[in-house]
Amino acid sequence: MTKALRGIAGLGLAALALSLVPAQVQAQLHTVEVTPLVGYLFGGKVKGTSAEYEIPSAMSYGGQIAFKVRPGGWVEFTYVRQDSEANLNEYGTPNQEKLFDLGANYFFLGGRQEGPRSGPAIPFFNFSLGTSNFSPKTDTVTDG
Repeated sequence: MTKALRGIAGLGLAALALSLVPAQVQAQLHTVEVTPLVGYLFGGKVKGTSAEYEIPSAMSYGGQIAFKVRPGGWVEFTYVRQDSEANLNEYGTPNQEKLFDLGANYFFLGGRQEGPRSGPAIPFFNFSLGTSNFSPKTDTVTDG
């Protein structure tokens, strides 16, 4: 089992465990939310003078933890990881060269304000800012 699949399995088990907690206990503890995340991130390209560098699209996983700070107001921290690779496409050649495997880590800090409950849905406004860390998974290239 790959690292990505182990991470997804762990997040899935955590979500299942949280869903088994009785509703009255959840109501008392509803000042912290833990949310597992699984998704798909689209890749991107950077064009240089003699070549194009590419990070292909890949599956992503992570989690979010939110703390209630006032009625309807939450502070959230989100982490997402994408395991992909870095490729080089030299202009004038038909071949694409894989440079190295790459781990992309995304960190976000933000807040959420919920509106009045109207039926089963709660409208909300969310804002967050973050940073990224691209970490090569090889001994020949370092991120420092």
